[in-house]
Amino acid sequence: VVCIEKNARYLKRDDFADAPDVVTTDLSFISVLKILPAVKEFLCDGRLLSLIKPQFEAERRQVGKKGVVRDPALHEDVLNRTIEEAYKNGFALRNLIKSSVRGQKGNREFFVLWSLKEEPLSQGEVQRLIKEAVWNEKN
Repeated sequence: VVCIEKNARYLKRDDFADAPDVVTTDLSFISVLKILPAVKEFLCDGRLLSLIKPQFEAERRQVGKKGVVRDPALHEDVLNRTIEEAYKNGFALRNLIKSSVRGQKGNREFFVLWSLKEEPLSQGEVQRLIKEAVWNEKN
């Protein structure tokens, strides 16, 4: 099922013939956190793969000219806050990697895999994934 040009905040279980096992998101002009309550209602026990775009997760004052977020420390902060808030909504982090392709304006983006039924990764593993994705640090 493909839902393009829809406001994901308002998707409901009735919008799908069957409950999806996997949901993928590539959102523009909205934080992924704003759609999590809706996704939780129809995803059931599945997984969510999101493209995290720091320019839409950071506070407005943190975003540079033309909507570009260049500071890796801000990327790290955004990922930490987004992962923490998603966890509060029942989404357990399963993996995180840096996208090999930058956004249209040069923004660094990150793929995050969440699960509603699996155990979350340890805090140490979460921090290791974030450091590797943001700073290319491998432990």
